[in-house]
Amino acid sequence: MEDINATLVLNCSFTEESEESIEPGFAIKWKSGNGDNIAGFSKPGGDNPKYYSPGEYLRNRSELINPTENSSSALIFINEIVCDDEKPSYKCTVRFDHALNGDDEEPSSEISISLRKSARRPLDIQLISNSELKENQDLQLNCVADVGKPPGIAKWWKIPTENNFILIKESDQMFDEAGNCEFLTNVNITYKVTREDNGAFFRCTSHSNKSKDEGPEDTLLYRDTIKINVLYEAIVRSIIRVPELDVYPISTSKLNITCVADGNPAPTDDDCNWISQAANSNTTEKITSNGKFLILQNLQESDSGTYTCSVSNSLNSTHSSNITIIVNGTIPEPLPVLHCRSNPCGVLENCVDLGQVYSCETNALSVVGVLFLILTIASLAVSFGLAYYIRKLHKISKIGVQNGSFSNGKATAYPTIENKSDVKTCNTTVSQEETNDAIYAQINNSESSQPCSQP
Repeated sequence: MEDINATLVLNCSFTEESEESIEPGFAIKWKSGNGDNIAGFSKPGGDNPKYYSPGEYLRNRSELINPTENSSSALIFINEIVCDDEKPSYKCTVRFDHALNGDDEEPSSEISISLRKSARRPLDIQLISNSELKENQDLQLNCVADVGKPPGIAKWWKIPTENNFILIKESDQMFDEAGNCEFLTNVNITYKVTREDNGAFFRCTSHSNKSKDEGPEDTLLYRDTIKINVLYEAIVRSIIRVPELDVYPISTSKLNITCVADGNPAPTDDDCNWISQAANSNTTEKITSNGKFLILQNLQESDSGTYTCSVSNSLNSTHSSNITIIVNGTIPEPLPVLHCRSNPCGVLENCVDLGQVYSCETNALSVVGVLFLILTIASLAVSFGLAYYIRKLHKISKIGVQNGSFSNGKATAYPTIENKSDVKTCNTTVSQEETNDAIYAQINNSESSQPCSQP
């Protein structure tokens, strides 16, 4: 496959065997596939090459070169390939004179030329019928492009915003009906514009057969229209309240109301009007405002009602929308702001300040510390109690030793008497094993007023 406008070389090479030679005259010929002679060549030293009638189409854009002593080739240099060069086939023939067999014409194998042509940028013609239209009017788009060979396609794109391409039309497959290797496609479209198309432009792209799946940003073969201006009637898109409440308390200091409008031409402040209708009333009243901005101050119940915004533009249209304002009740006291500075949490908690509120979270380290302190105090209490008990037992043993004596392995216990006038002598003999019981018995008897019994 060869590119159109490139250079094509047809080379007919031959070899003279022994006992054969090329006949004089134009014995070497290039022919078309149907056998028509295109050009004739002579052997080295012979006549200059020439064109035959079927090859005249090559005369002004090709060069013929005879074989030489150093080259056994008959050459056709086609400098600019055109569609006519694409024949079903080409072949070369050489007529030899054989010493034994006489004249003989030997043909080469046939070759074919398939031409390839790149797509070109769309033609510089008027692409758009009008750049300013009213909404819902028809816009005519027309694009002519050479889509190359094999033929490709042309496409129309809408570009409402940067790098946002919308395909709206593709051309049909084209065929070279004229036979001149130009595959021109004409892509026409009738497009109904809307207000969303305001400021958009359109792009026509040309694609060869191999690049027909490319997007509009992937090719340099395109032409753009200018941006279109779509005129449309004014409309109220929304009404914004600041602050936005279902019910406004009495004495609310300020209520800002904004009428958001759209249109082309854009509505001016003089094109925006406000009217109000009080609650339970059938009459309306025009309100003085700063265009689309309406400010109500120190709200009272009498401000309750319906507020309507109306807009228009030079297209002689008016559009309106309304909101309802309810004023009732008093302004509530603001909620107290709670902070950690007041130490609202317990001993074992950490306070986390969250702005309008706080959070108390358990401090794990504090809990462990308290448990350790409790265990320490309990341990000390047990230690003191055990010491006291041991000391008491020691004291009791000491009392028994001071008031008793041992003789011959037996202990004699004597009670301690504070008042000598009340002394009563009681001798109690016990064994050594019963000493402790005797001591307790003596202590108990000393506290009693009963006389000791004699054995």
